[in-house]
Amino acid sequence: MRELLADLRYGCRLLLKDPGVAAVAVLALALGIGANTAIFSAVNAVLLPPLPFPQPGRLVSIRLDHDQRNIHNAFGPYPDIADWRRQSRSFEYLAAYSPASVNLTTRDEPERVSLWKVNADLFPMLGVRMALGRGFLPEEDRPGAARVAILSHSFWQRRFGSDPALVGKTVFLDGDPYTVVGVLPPDFKLEAGTVDLYTPVAASSAHSRSDGWMYGVYARLKPGVSIEKAQAEMNTITRRLEQQYPRQLTGWHARVWGMRAFMVRDVDLSL
Repeated sequence: MRELLADLRYGCRLLLKDPGVAAVAVLALALGIGANTAIFSAVNAVLLPPLPFPQPGRLVSIRLDHDQRNIHNAFGPYPDIADWRRQSRSFEYLAAYSPASVNLTTRDEPERVSLWKVNADLFPMLGVRMALGRGFLPEEDRPGAARVAILSHSFWQRRFGSDPALVGKTVFLDGDPYTVVGVLPPDFKLEAGTVDLYTPVAASSAHSRSDGWMYGVYARLKPGVSIEKAQAEMNTITRRLEQQYPRQLTGWHARVWGMRAFMVRDVDLSL
């Protein structure tokens, strides 16, 4: 302890002898510590926390790649995703989603809002419990089903003043009536950006493999199934579909990402 105090006194005397050097040293230390603290804070906030869903390690994202065209992480046609669901054995859930925007009209002013069309499996797959009302029923995600919608919590607060009586009422999206069946919890967020409403994919409009490449996929692996095993199965399925539909699908293959890895793919190396 005596030696430490002596070293401290000696160091202080040297710094007082040349205050300019002392100031530069203190500034360099401050910048270094500040920069490292900021970098760690960013990494800790973005890369380290687990996803806020049950068993997040089993959640994956599936996108399409075409190496010859240098196209990666592309959306796909809905018929492909329907085939993946029917033919795969690696997934407990497999849900499509498609971002869009629509005109919302109520008694107030019309508003352009963001919307996701999703399969009914999406919210059960993520273990989401509605703050109000319920999620989508399987029969509401079929051709000819009644039109229903779920609102984000922030949109429900902003546009409808947190009115609990909104569930069961009708809103108009692009002129079509939709019944509000639920409101999401305030902490629900899946990707960057704001999503105001969700409606079922419902597959009520015609889908072909030559158009409508507008669907991404989130899925949950079955217990004990690894991403590598799911990837091998998806390779087999996509090769089979390529042989069936060579005109539309030649060169395309599905890539299975861990959901967190997919979400931070553009920032992890930078951080």
